[in-house]
Amino acid sequence: MKARLALLGCVLLAAACTQRSVTTTASSETSTEFSTGVSAATPAPTPRPTNSPVPPAPSGPHFATPEAAMRYLATAWNRNDLAALKHVTDPSARQLLLDMHREAADLALDHCTFTKARGDYECFFDHGFPKGYKSHGTVGHAEFTVGPADRPGWYMTYFIDCGG
Repeated sequence: MKARLALLGCVLLAAACTQRSVTTTASSETSTEFSTGVSAATPAPTPRPTNSPVPPAPSGPHFATPEAAMRYLATAWNRNDLAALKHVTDPSARQLLLDMHREAADLALDHCTFTKARGDYECFFDHGFPKGYKSHGTVGHAEFTVGPADRPGWYMTYFIDCGG
């Protein structure tokens, strides 16, 4: 019986001494360490390619022309729809556009003109006035610069003018 217990103890001790541990290093390699302190590096598994190499379709509306984007802008502005305005304005121009509500109402696109030297467009709008606003006429005008968007389409990049 003592011999069997001694043999079992030796087997357990031998198993503990030769046990391996696996760790991951910063270089994304797998390292196997033995009780002797020797480390052997093995390469990380090869990444698998994605099933579809085509990127997902961009979210939000797409506008083929600056006029289409600016008609969308006018509709969103008239509804005071900030989420929609974010699709067709950059942040600084958007803030100036929102501030325009104090002196303008019923924004409507008149036309856009291509600016060859810069590759963007100047878009001209007509608008009415809020009730109680003192103006020199019944129709006001606004002008915005419209440039190509990072994603397909167009957006308002500069607030040029708004007046009566």
